[in-house]
Amino acid sequence: MRTLPIARFRLAMLAWLLAVGPVLAQDDAQDEVTPASGVVDQERAVEMLMERLATSESYKVRAQAAVLLGRMGGPQAVQPLIRAMEYDEHFVVRAAAAASLGALGDDRAIEPLFAALLESEPMVRDSAAKGVGRLDARRNFDTLVRYSREGSPDQRRVAVTRLGDLARTGDQAAIDVLVRALGDEANIRDASAQALADLPTDKAVPILIGALKHDDAGVRAEAARLLGPRQDVRAVEALASAYDRVGEQERVRVEIRRSLERLRPLINLTDLIQQARSAPDKQLRARAIRLLGVVGDPRAASAMEEFLADPDPYIQGTAALALADMGSVQSIPKLEETLPRVTDTRAQQPVEHAIKKLKRMRAQAQ
Repeated sequence: MRTLPIARFRLAMLAWLLAVGPVLAQDDAQDEVTPASGVVDQERAVEMLMERLATSESYKVRAQAAVLLGRMGGPQAVQPLIRAMEYDEHFVVRAAAAASLGALGDDRAIEPLFAALLESEPMVRDSAAKGVGRLDARRNFDTLVRYSREGSPDQRRVAVTRLGDLARTGDQAAIDVLVRALGDEANIRDASAQALADLPTDKAVPILIGALKHDDAGVRAEAARLLGPRQDVRAVEALASAYDRVGEQERVRVEIRRSLERLRPLINLTDLIQQARSAPDKQLRARAIRLLGVVGDPRAASAMEEFLADPDPYIQGTAALALADMGSVQSIPKLEETLPRVTDTRAQQPVEHAIKKLKRMRAQAQ
C-alpha cells in the first residue's frame, strides 16, 4: 500500500482537522465540547473548550478544542492557545493552536508565532507562518522589521514576505526594507524579489531604478535582474547609466547586460547606431557604443568594427570592448588587423583585451 511522505501526511492531517471540526475517536466522545453537543451558550462553550485544550488526555480532543477556539474564541482564548502552541506535547495540537491564533488576529500572538517558526516540526512552522500572515502587518510593522533583520532564516523570510503585503499597498517604509533585503542571503532575497515582482510595473520600475544606486552591490545586481522582465523603456536608460558607472562590480554588470538583452525590443537600434556615429560629444558616442555592445544585437557588429578606425583612440578602445561584450567572435580578424595601427594605450589595451576574450569564447564554443 502506498503511503504519503511524512510532511505531506502531517499537512493533510491538519487540513482534515480544520475542515471537519470534530475528530474524536469513539472512546473520546464523552469529552467532545461543541455547541452542537448541547452547550448553547457561547461564553460557556469557550470556557469548556479552553478547559479541554488544557486538560484532555487525548491529543485529538485538544486539537479540536484549538480549532474551535479559532472560530469561536475571543481575546480570552489567546493566552490558552499560546500556551498550547508553546508547550503541548503533540505537534498536531501545536499546529492547530498556531492556525487559530492567526484566525483570531490578536497582536499578542505575533512574538509567540515568530518563536514557533523555530520549531523542529515543519507542520507547526507552516501553521505559524500562515498565522503571522493573518495578523495586521501595519500594526506589527516594527516587529516585522526587527525579525526581517535579526531573526533566523525562516523568521526573516516570513517577516519579509509579510512586509511585501504592505509594500503592495504602497507603504514606503516596507518598500525600503524590501529593497535592502535584495542584497541578503538567497531565501530572504527571493522573498523580497517576489514581493517586488508582484508590484505593478508603474510602481515597481521607479523603485528598482532607485535600487540601482544602492550602496550594496547585491541590491544593485538584483534590481538590475528584476528590471529585465518589466519591458519598460525607462529601465533601458537607467540600466545603461548604471552600466557606465566607474568601478561597478562585474556581477552587477552581468545582470545589467542580461536585462538589456531582454529589453532589446524597446531599443531603436538605428537611432543608437546613429548616435554612436555622430553625437556631438564623445562621451555620448562612447555611451551609445557601450550600449550597443551590451544589448548584443549582431547587427551592431559591423558598425562597431567601423569605429575601430575612428581617429579618437578613446572611441576605438570603447568599440573594441563593446565587441568583446557582445561576444562578436567574427570580429577577431578586424581587431587583429587594427592592433598594429594603434599606439595610444587607450585603444591598444582594449583591443588586446578584446582579442584575448573573444578567442577564449571561440575556443570554448568549439
